[in-house]
Amino acid sequence: MFSHGIITGMLFFSVGVIYDHAHTREIAVFGGVAKRMPTLATMFTFAALASLGLPGLAGFVAEYMVFTGSFQIWSAATVVAVFTMILTAAYLLWMIKRVFYGPFNEKWNHLPDATPREIVPLYALAAVIVFVGVYPTPLINVITPSLQQLMTAASAFI
Repeated sequence: MFSHGIITGMLFFSVGVIYDHAHTREIAVFGGVAKRMPTLATMFTFAALASLGLPGLAGFVAEYMVFTGSFQIWSAATVVAVFTMILTAAYLLWMIKRVFYGPFNEKWNHLPDATPREIVPLYALAAVIVFVGVYPTPLINVITPSLQQLMTAASAFI
């Protein structure tokens, strides 16, 4: 859940920056915005790839741990979860192409790229995503005792 929170926070922050500059969140009106907002496009794409579980990023560690643990207990649900990840990948990649890398909509020629006050939090979140993806041990060590207590309590009801 930690990885999901950081990655989703980065995605929502990026959408907030777009809204702050363009005053709309409607995907259909955008096109080729990476031409005007290359830093934001890169950061959003990075967060989307982390959300999809790209190896070396926090999403991969989280997905790997969840899927390996759940497959042993309920393999059918794990297969369904993997299928939904494929749908999520299709949607996110379509949206990235449509908003950032599709044909440029001249309506957005005035858009500035992210400002320093917007870039700094994005880089901070990206650093956490990479750190957890490359070296998850400190986070796992913090979480494990609580998870063990939770599993012990839950096993009494199963």
